[in-house]
Amino acid sequence: MMPTVDVIVDPDNDVATVKALHALAAREPGVLTVSIAPGSDAQPAVVWAILRALGKRIEQLPQTSFKVFWMDAERWLVAHQIAEMVVLSAHHLRGGTAEQLERHVARLRIALILVYNGPAPARVPATTTLTAFLTRPRRPQPPARSRTRRWPRVPRSHPLRLRYDCSQHLAADQFEQVDRLLFGSLSTLSAWQWRCGGDVTPRQVRRALRLVSTANDPDQAYTRRCGAQLALLCAGIPVPRTRPLAPHGRPLTDAQLDVIHGYTTSWVAGYVLAELITGLPAALVDLIAGDQITDDAILGCMVPDRAQAILRALDTHHEAALQGPAGPTHDPPLADGHSPWPHAEQLFAAAVGWLLNGRAASIPVSDTSAKLRAQLNQLHAAGIVERNRGAYRASHVALYSSYRLPAPPIPALTNEWDDPLTSTGNPADN
Repeated sequence: MMPTVDVIVDPDNDVATVKALHALAAREPGVLTVSIAPGSDAQPAVVWAILRALGKRIEQLPQTSFKVFWMDAERWLVAHQIAEMVVLSAHHLRGGTAEQLERHVARLRIALILVYNGPAPARVPATTTLTAFLTRPRRPQPPARSRTRRWPRVPRSHPLRLRYDCSQHLAADQFEQVDRLLFGSLSTLSAWQWRCGGDVTPRQVRRALRLVSTANDPDQAYTRRCGAQLALLCAGIPVPRTRPLAPHGRPLTDAQLDVIHGYTTSWVAGYVLAELITGLPAALVDLIAGDQITDDAILGCMVPDRAQAILRALDTHHEAALQGPAGPTHDPPLADGHSPWPHAEQLFAAAVGWLLNGRAASIPVSDTSAKLRAQLNQLHAAGIVERNRGAYRASHVALYSSYRLPAPPIPALTNEWDDPLTSTGNPADN
C-alpha cells in the first residue's frame, strides 16, 4: 500500500495551525514538520529544509562541498524512523520541487501532508482538515533492527590457513559470512597502513590491531583479528602479541549530543560520536568498521537513545565506516631509516611477506639463518609453507587464505582445528 499525500488548507494563515503541527511533531517522534521558505524552486533548498527540520546545521556541512542531495535527506529520514512529513507553506514549492518531494518520500513509504497557508490555488483542494489530521491514530515507532548476528564457530587456525579451513568445514552461507568479515578487516588495516606510508612502529601496529580485532562475539573477534594479521603478513610487518581493545563508554551531555546531531554527513556524525563516547584518539577512531557498530553501541560502548538514529544512518559494511570532519587521521610517520622492530622479527615478517607474493617467490634454505629456518619449518608443518628443491615457497593453502588465489586448492592438506602449531593464530608466536 502506497503512502498517502494529504492536503490541508489554512486560508487564514493562522499561527495556531503552525503551533499545533509543531506540537504534534514534538510529542510524536515519527512526525516531522518541515518549513518551506519562499523561492524554494531547486532541489538543495527543499533538501536543506528537511535536514534543518531534523536538527542539522549549515555550519556542519562537509568542508569540501557545501551541497546537499536527496540521498542525504533520505538517509536521515530513515535513520530517524519518520513515518509522516508535514510540509508547511507548501505553496512555496516551485519548479517541480513538489513532485520531486512526493516521489522521494513515496519511495521511503512516508506519508506526506502538504499545508497551504493562505489562499490556496484552486487546483489544490483540501483532502483533510487540521483536526482530523491531529487526531489521526498513529502507530508507535518500530523497534530498531538489531545488527547483532550469530557468527558460526570458526577454527582457531593460523591466519594463513583460516580462510581455507573455513571453506572446507563451513556451510556455503556461513563461509560467505566469515569471508566478508575476514576481507573487510584486511581491507581496513591495509588502508590504515597505506595512510601511514607503511612505516609504522610496534606501538602503532599494536593499537590498530587491538581496535580492528574488537568484537563482542569470540568467533567474530577471532575472524577480525586474523583479517588484520593477514594485512600485516602480506606487507611484511611483524605481528605483535596483544589483546583486543576493551574501551569503556563515557557519558555524553545534551550539548554534545546537539553538536553531533548537527552534522549532515552520517559518517562524520558517527566519528564524532565514537570519539566522544569511547575516548579513543583520533588516529584510531576511523578504523572502526561498520560491523563493530550495533544498533545501540560502538565497540561495546552504549550509545544514548537520543543518538541511536546516528548509528542507524551508518553503513553496515565490514570496512571502516567513520571519517573525521577533516578527513582520515593517523599517527605521524617515523623518521626515514628508523626501524623499531627487533631484527629477528623483521626478518621473519619480511620472509613471509615475500613468499606471499606468489608461487614464483622462493627463499633458498641455504640463505636462511638457523632461527629463521626453524620458524619457516614450523609454518611448513602447519601446511603454510612448502619446502622442496632446497627452497621455501608459500603453499596453495596460504596463497588462497591471503587472497592471492581465486579458488581453494584441492583438499589434500588439512590440519585439525586445535593443532598446537596453529592454535595461537600468531605467526610471531611460533
